[in-house]
Amino acid sequence: MALSKKRELFVIEYLIDFNGSAAAIRAGYSPHSARQIAHKLLQLPEVQERIQELLDEKMMDANEALISISELARNAGKDSDKLRALELMVKVLQLATEKIDAKVEFLVRYEDVDEIVEDK
Repeated sequence: MALSKKRELFVIEYLIDFNGSAAAIRAGYSPHSARQIAHKLLQLPEVQERIQELLDEKMMDANEALISISELARNAGKDSDKLRALELMVKVLQLATEKIDAKVEFLVRYEDVDEIVEDK
């Protein structure tokens, strides 16, 4: 279901600073009831879905981040800029690795639980 123009504007404003009251006011809702209106709007499934759609469009996955950082490192003029880009690349890789490690650990623990249940 498509959002009304006012609700769409609220979503766009909300994504600026994730402040519901401020977004409601900027979208044209009454400042006196902005907090309550924002709360109600953020509970609506269609508003939540639209927020997620726009976030997904703006989000960069790990591969995109690594490509961008690699280009920065290659094109940086100063050694300090290259070093900073490489440090960022290491952080992105660590975050990706931590996420993978967490999934593997969860799966291993889950498999252990199955073995314990089967043993009983």
